[in-house]
Amino acid sequence: MAAGDNPLVRSFEQALAELGAVALAGNTENVVIGHQQLELEVPWSELQAGLQGADPLGWTDRIVELLVARIAAAVVDEPEWATLKFRVMPLLFGRQAGTRFAERCAGALAYPYAEVLLITIAWPVEGGWQFVLQQQLDEWDTSGTAVIGAALDNLRRDTPKEAIQSLEPDHFALDAGDGLDASRLLILDELHDDARACGVLAAAPCREVLSFTPFNRKGYRHLKHLINLAKRCHDSWAFPIIDSLFYIAPHTALHIGVEHDTDGASRLVLPEALAGIHADLIDRGLW
Repeated sequence: MAAGDNPLVRSFEQALAELGAVALAGNTENVVIGHQQLELEVPWSELQAGLQGADPLGWTDRIVELLVARIAAAVVDEPEWATLKFRVMPLLFGRQAGTRFAERCAGALAYPYAEVLLITIAWPVEGGWQFVLQQQLDEWDTSGTAVIGAALDNLRRDTPKEAIQSLEPDHFALDAGDGLDASRLLILDELHDDARACGVLAAAPCREVLSFTPFNRKGYRHLKHLINLAKRCHDSWAFPIIDSLFYIAPHTALHIGVEHDTDGASRLVLPEALAGIHADLIDRGLW
């Protein structure tokens, strides 16, 4: 989001700085801000309406007031685990975004995943998400294991079978319509027969995209398409996560790095464990 000559955007950015908030994503209709444990969507039209009749010199102060009211309406000061355990969901961050998130939301409950990802836990609030903090575990008299277990159970509950769509033979995408498709990387081994049989190569480049192909000869034909999709969506979609790939199978999640040359060529950086998995699949006649 660039201020340029737009006085509204310029005042908005100044207001964010005063609040210690950041802009996470945006388009011509909305902007998503991060403030401490909150992630909130704010419509530009709402800000414009709140500024009607106000002196432009006071826009920044007025926007601060509007955002503080929006934050106060969304935040739950004393949430109860008995209710939240049916609402929490896992949200994934890549390395860079995860570092920025940790700086903004100190003490957030988070778990490393497949070496390069961070699993956070949040529940929906008006216009966005509120993230679970480590200190809340004591308040709720529960454990981190119970919280992430509940989040995964809720993700399973809210993943319809028809969410998996075939892009072409042996190349699939998942679209549950809730903006949490990348989070299904965590349960992908439960959602498709190929993941259970031979594992899959998957891309989760941004929060709303998850695509995969079986780790076998048929699936390997789509590898270039999967790599290109991961790069394209990571570079252009909101809430980017990572532009590389993962091998997902029951009890296994391996990061597969992707190096992009200046001439457009791509090379995989394969983990050593994948060579053993490949050899095992050949021995079992699954390759």
